Amino acid sequence: MPLSWNGIKHRAIAFSKEWRDETREEAEDNGNSRSLPCQNT
Repeated sequence: MPLSWNGIKHRAIAFSKEWRDETREEAEDNGNSRSLPCQNT
């Protein structure tokens, strides 16, 4: 069953509250960021 617009809104609000204190720099500093190998084609 597809989500209703109301369900999407509630999930988006919950997501934004969970991640509101995060920044891109913090995400990159925690070691979870990995470089992809360069592919020459």
